[in-house]
Amino acid sequence: MTNLLIFEAITSSLVMLFELVFFRDRPETPPCAAAGEERVGFRESFGQLKGNINFILIFISGGLLVGNFNMMSTVVEQIFTPFGYTSADASLLGTIYMLSGVVGSLLIGKMVDLRKCYRIAWLFIQFMTLLGLIVLAYSIHAGASRYIIFALICVLGAGTVTGMPLGTDFGCEVSFPVGEAMSSGLVILLSQIIGAVGVQAAGDINEEVNKRGAMRCIYMMGGVSIVATLLSALIHNDLRRENYEKKRSHVNLLEIKEN
Repeated sequence: MTNLLIFEAITSSLVMLFELVFFRDRPETPPCAAAGEERVGFRESFGQLKGNINFILIFISGGLLVGNFNMMSTVVEQIFTPFGYTSADASLLGTIYMLSGVVGSLLIGKMVDLRKCYRIAWLFIQFMTLLGLIVLAYSIHAGASRYIIFALICVLGAGTVTGMPLGTDFGCEVSFPVGEAMSSGLVILLSQIIGAVGVQAAGDINEEVNKRGAMRCIYMMGGVSIVATLLSALIHNDLRRENYEKKRSHVNLLEIKEN
């Protein structure tokens, strides 16, 4: 454990030094029209966000989704050990969970970038997570094949891990011109709080690490996912940042034609 902590400290320090030396505070020219727009102040941001229903829904549903990710990634061994899985199996499940999330983030992120279908993508990963938890609860209780369990973990990883980048970006879209640091930071903050509470609750529920406690943990995550999915269905695809980009592009095009 000591060697692992030393390795992480060295790696983090090297990354920080690399950023300090080579990273600029901002590019010489804004990458897009929205990036060059002046952001509202800190206090005004709160005023705008608390009246933005779409952001509030993303804030809560995103916090619940990523909170589920934090719970699953933390208590994966406690959930699967009672069903005959070893610590090595739990580690492999965790690895597959994260890798499938990375792949899911790349694929869904690319689709959203091309089609701007934030709401559809958000509903998709919420429903995929809910469906994955329901089937996982049934399969693990019925003693299904390990290959089925591993496939379900891939589905859950693709859903929950994707929630972090998609949720923060979606939050920035519907809350423009509030700064990205404010809107995305709030979503991440709530997810960490829910994750911490969920991990503590899961530990209390499955304190003796048995099948009954493990199933209750899965049911708890399923309940969280139901609430997140229902809230996500109420979100409108109000892409303020994207609409601003289109307006600026249209204005620039008219100015070029006039000149």
